Amino acid sequence: MLDMASGVASKTKAENVRVTLADEIVAGKLVPGSKLAEEQLAERFGISRTPIREALKQLQAMGLVDYQPHRGAKVIGIQAAHVLETYAVVLAACAELAEARMDSGMRAEVEGGDDATALDVLSRAVRNPVLAELLAGLDARARPFLSGPVPVREAILKGAGGPNAITVLRESVTGGGDATSTF
Repeated sequence: MLDMASGVASKTKAENVRVTLADEIVAGKLVPGSKLAEEQLAERFGISRTPIREALKQLQAMGLVDYQPHRGAKVIGIQAAHVLETYAVVLAACAELAEARMDSGMRAEVEGGDDATALDVLSRAVRNPVLAELLAGLDARARPFLSGPVPVREAILKGAGGPNAITVLRESVTGGGDATSTF
């Protein structure tokens, strides 16, 4: 939905619910097996059940809940390894695209900034809003599972878009090991 005054896409009610519930699931506030009742969620968010149903369908597509119409939804376990591996692969792909598309001003921002700045530049440099949104969502999902900062700045400056980018970023994201715990 586009806000005509600002020209910026605003989130729908369903998107707001999806983001909030996804954050709660990833953060462990909603544990695997927790039931998500449409009526209670509608009351909590002060909206009708229609956007709640849409949010639950989106959460199911993300692999966070098992949703059955007329039966409700339950939170399912998240494999940290799956989230981290997907994040590393998408981050590497973005680094490769950004390396080819980054202008000198963007490179200067990366050189003078930190990893958060580099991630912001990376999102802009890919020049693909779908990919940038995917990266932002994965970054948010991966953060609770990360043991430390991801060297996005270093990866961009060293040209991590090369053939070893996935390996380098996966090792950084997973700490070199196999993060197989379920949350």
